[in-house]
Amino acid sequence: MGTSGAMSTSNGYVKYNITVSTNWQSVGENYSSVNVKVNFWRTNSGYQTYGTGTVYCKINGTTYSASVNTSQKITSSGITLFNRDVAVPHNSDGSKYLDTSAWISLNTPLSSSEQSYGEWLTTIPRASSISGINGNTFGSSITVSINMASDSFTHIVDYMRPDGNRFRIGENVGTSCTFTPALEDSNYVTNSSQGTARIYVDTYQNGTFIGWTSKDFTIYVPSSVVPTINSVNLTENTSGIASKFGCFVQGKSTIKGKILASGAY
Repeated sequence: MGTSGAMSTSNGYVKYNITVSTNWQSVGENYSSVNVKVNFWRTNSGYQTYGTGTVYCKINGTTYSASVNTSQKITSSGITLFNRDVAVPHNSDGSKYLDTSAWISLNTPLSSSEQSYGEWLTTIPRASSISGINGNTFGSSITVSINMASDSFTHIVDYMRPDGNRFRIGENVGTSCTFTPALEDSNYVTNSSQGTARIYVDTYQNGTFIGWTSKDFTIYVPSSVVPTINSVNLTENTSGIASKFGCFVQGKSTIKGKILASGAY
């Protein structure tokens, strides 16, 4: 809860302030229920100020009012002449600076100029973040660690392999999710031993989508994946030598080689 400083009126002995407090917050709908009060008091005792009129209060750009009657007396003990609960939407990142202002007009007479007070409301948690990805090899386990923005959040986690196809690897996930990318996914890393993959985390609260985040990481073809050499065939490439000598002759032969091999993934 926040409270403004003392604000002046046309009567030097009558002051007022604005108090702002948060009743509760809706994480799913990204707003706060806020209570705003305008409180009046006299700085000297033994006197009363009363009359009929209106107290005005502007909250987040909208002006509200409360009628005042003669039974509502301003004394040194203080009195609240405006009290209202308002739903205040937050920004997309969950933050919100709330502007308020207030003024009074009574037939006593008692009046004031519009005077302002503002404060930051408690930030509403939005999408959780990816705090780490442990593991980076096809065919081996990889653990995604999630920094939960709220204990009430759950997450859906997807893996996007290097060819751009996206696969579900976890639902109703809390702080971590472990999966094993198929060794056969090495097929989608060509002419290289590594590629770029991506993890997506969608955040939910009670089935309501809150937001999402993603993180790229380098994924490697394991060292166990190597081509296979099936055969090597070496033959004489200089005419007449093979038929005459039946072997290679140093300084005379030239050798033709043919290698048959199979690629891996």
